[in-house]
Amino acid sequence: MIEYGQWPLEKRGILNEDFRVFHLKDRITKDVDYHYHDFHKIIIFLKGNVTYMIEGKAYKLRPWDTLIISQSQIHKPIIDPSEDYERIIIWFNPEMIAEHNREDANLLECFEVAMNRDNNRLRLFEEQLRKVKRIVNDFLEEEDSPAFGNDILKRTLLIQLIILLNRSILDINRRNPSIDVQFDQNINEIVTYINQHLDGDLSVGHLASLVFLSKYHLMRKFKAYTGYTLHQYIVQKRLMYAKALMAEGLRLTDVCQSAGFNDYSGFVRAFKKEFGISPREYLKVKKTV
Repeated sequence: MIEYGQWPLEKRGILNEDFRVFHLKDRITKDVDYHYHDFHKIIIFLKGNVTYMIEGKAYKLRPWDTLIISQSQIHKPIIDPSEDYERIIIWFNPEMIAEHNREDANLLECFEVAMNRDNNRLRLFEEQLRKVKRIVNDFLEEEDSPAFGNDILKRTLLIQLIILLNRSILDINRRNPSIDVQFDQNINEIVTYINQHLDGDLSVGHLASLVFLSKYHLMRKFKAYTGYTLHQYIVQKRLMYAKALMAEGLRLTDVCQSAGFNDYSGFVRAFKKEFGISPREYLKVKKTV
């Protein structure tokens, strides 16, 4: 089923199920804001003239390019409104997929590797692509089917797809991932440093010294490449990290410190401003889900 002329949900999306699949074809005339999600996302690009911005990198997409985007990664598409934009989007709860992990097979590894390598796009080999197309076609057929075991079959197809993406991204003989990718080396280094040092000194002066830029020049370039000010980006990442730590059962005072907030009251204010509820209220809601 193709849904025309609509986005799945609002800017950040809401995933109340374990996973959702959309096959969309439309013409987008308005700019899409930078955003992030609480779930993982796979985008399979089919048609159009689209460049996808993810964490400061610009990926010029070709048909059947696949993007793997982790929860909390900041991204947006830049879309040519004169052409149809067709894509398949899969949202899923990473905790659901993790339940199927084995000692020698972490199904979420492809998302972790993509973040660590700063490369969210896969351009598959012909044999891999043929398998992905088969899985996607089966998936879309099941979307409209009320047949017995429909949900179970879709889950197995999603797992098959993620296994293939893992095999592709872990293949050391894969083609050069830098083709059709544009980025600024300084901003790329800063983004990586921030995500690896959320509990450390992330002042503008310290970050600027790492790449030998003035504070003003760094702030201007960072906003141009990521769509966020440095302060917005750091707070956003610290809050998402705080949510992950809360899910692991850490005490809120420890979460505050580990996520890099200077004081507990500042952490609570930032959390409530972003998510609409306090950290304690958030924990209560999580326990009832």
